[in-house]
Amino acid sequence: MRDIDKIVSKKLPKSISSPCSEWRMWEAKTFNVHRGVLLWRPEGTTLSMPNVEKLVREKVKACFKRSWWRGFAFGVILDLQSMTDGLETINDSIDIRKNGKGTWQWTILSIRDAQNTVGVHTWIKGWLTPVYQDLMAYYEGCGHRIGSFKKEKGKVLELLTAVAKLGTLPGTGRLPEFDPNE
Repeated sequence: MRDIDKIVSKKLPKSISSPCSEWRMWEAKTFNVHRGVLLWRPEGTTLSMPNVEKLVREKVKACFKRSWWRGFAFGVILDLQSMTDGLETINDSIDIRKNGKGTWQWTILSIRDAQNTVGVHTWIKGWLTPVYQDLMAYYEGCGHRIGSFKKEKGKVLELLTAVAKLGTLPGTGRLPEFDPNE
């Protein structure tokens, strides 16, 4: 656990939890940046992934004071003894755009007994991406089999991204016209 603490503390120096708790939390907060990482290591608890989102969101609400002007984004490390139910839903909690409750950017699920670690990251790289990458490298260095996946943007964001890449015609402010036969 000390290695995880070192990795996360490089980017988020403020620890806002007791080291004895099953939850560990780190925070970085400036005027325009507010980020957090939560590590949850429940002992003897059987979890299902669909319930994890609710529990994590409750913890975020209770422990991180969010402000409308700077937003809040976070990553979650789930360090479990054994496999959890509903693992196929691990990407459901990852936000593909800003969320007023806090933007959940990534989840790392580590299963100690099986030495397997799965990570899911949102489609866009952000302020917390280096923490995610360093943690995944740490688990791989510990001998875990790892899998890292990206949650793709939704259809609306795909359309908006494509339109933004088109740009406008110089001096007109209009988008170029399309020929559907091309």
